[in-house]
Amino acid sequence: MDVDFRIGTCSWADKSLLSSGWYPKGCKKSKDRLRHYSSFFDTVEADSFFYSLPDPAVIYSWMAATPPDFLFNVKAFALFTNHALSVKNLPLGAGKSLTTDRMKAFKPRELPFGTSKESREHGFSITLSFLYRS
Repeated sequence: MDVDFRIGTCSWADKSLLSSGWYPKGCKKSKDRLRHYSSFFDTVEADSFFYSLPDPAVIYSWMAATPPDFLFNVKAFALFTNHALSVKNLPLGAGKSLTTDRMKAFKPRELPFGTSKESREHGFSITLSFLYRS
């Protein structure tokens, strides 16, 4: 039985990695760090997706900075896993429909508006386009 193993870290921007001196001196921008990182490792964990869905342009810039076979291990967005989420991290401006007296964090079933399905579909399409490069 053939098994493929990938080696990576929890993030290319982890504080301990940034302060370790591992990155070259001129490597200050995130995309440059990712390019350097991906020349040594073939995968990375992307936890930022759990907290908010990045703009598609950011995702595509990550893809452009890495080899075609590089794997982003994406942590599922909080709404997809029924975890509490801050109103400010709702996709598509969905937080605008919540009243200000609401809690700052809520669970998906507490969404009082009809766009939650649209938001989930938007998030899934971003994640899927990121995972399944063409």
